Amino acid sequence: NRRLDREKRSTWRFLVLATDESGEGLTGFADVVIEVRDTNDNAPLFLCVSDDCFMGYVPEDSPADTAVMEMTAVDLDDPKASTHAVLTYRIIQNVQNEINLNLFSINPVSGTICTVLGSLDREKVDKYLLVVEARDGGGLTGTGTATILVTDVNDHAPVFLQRIYTAFVSENASINTEVAVVSAMDRDEGENAMVTFSILDGDNDRKFSIETDKGNNCGFIHLRKQIDFEKPHERVFNLTLKAEDMDFFSIAHCVIYVE
Repeated sequence: NRRLDREKRSTWRFLVLATDESGEGLTGFADVVIEVRDTNDNAPLFLCVSDDCFMGYVPEDSPADTAVMEMTAVDLDDPKASTHAVLTYRIIQNVQNEINLNLFSINPVSGTICTVLGSLDREKVDKYLLVVEARDGGGLTGTGTATILVTDVNDHAPVFLQRIYTAFVSENASINTEVAVVSAMDRDEGENAMVTFSILDGDNDRKFSIETDKGNNCGFIHLRKQIDFEKPHERVFNLTLKAEDMDFFSIAHCVIYVE
């Protein structure tokens, strides 16, 4: 009295015995095999076995048509029976840019998600959520959520927090005295945001040094050699400073007055 379910058991096989009770008591046997035909009774499913199975990564500034990830569903119906298990994909909740153009597209057959425009900017938005629909040939649907993380590329130069720094130091200051602290900001992240500081000009006698604190993107200017106020050229130092990451740099000045 149970209903047949092809997805649980697709074939039934049993032996049929026929007996001629009113005659000579002859019997016959038949081996009966029943194949359960499929009906479209299973909707597509996006099965996720780990936390990041529907997560994709794409570098910012990637050109249009860059492949990001695949969203594939499963259908428990018989793939050999009609189109019950033939799936097509579409994005039913996309994300748009400032002029309402979709940022992503999906291949309806493979489920591959690609960029539409080359305008992804991690510093503006670093995470997108898309809702993808899978539809089988019988019209049944299932949905899944794709998480797209925009990864960083080095597309920003470090910028000093001030264009001109001012500091004062006594001519009697000892070697390694801290004279000034300069800072820079880099809008990138990770290694792309690590800044190194150096003195480019204004210190021909190398009276000063600068030490980089990469954890805080700071540069500490220290006295490297003794200075003498009585020497006119050692009363004011105008240091040209450089802050650089792996690809870009910016310039600032630090004016040091000797007292």
